[in-house]
Amino acid sequence: MELNLSLLKKLKSDKAELLPGPTLKSVAMAWLGAFLAIALIATLSDALTVSLVLGSLGATCVLAFGFPEVAFSQPRNVIAGHVISPMTGL
Repeated sequence: MELNLSLLKKLKSDKAELLPGPTLKSVAMAWLGAFLAIALIATLSDALTVSLVLGSLGATCVLAFGFPEVAFSQPRNVIAGHVISPMTGL
């Protein structure tokens, strides 16, 4: 019973200040970038009649356009991840 109470105490707010949210401009730019990237890949996929759309494309767009300063969003990590992962799967 004591374990459950300590878990409930952790879930309560400690009245800490929240970090400031993103600006409307940064949200709009992230949305536009992700939309254009997915639209471009879908158009190329349709024009070339080759499946270029991967399951991780949406997650990559969220990271690259929503959080560009994070290490996982850097071009080296994105490109290497999209090259190494399919090779590992195949």
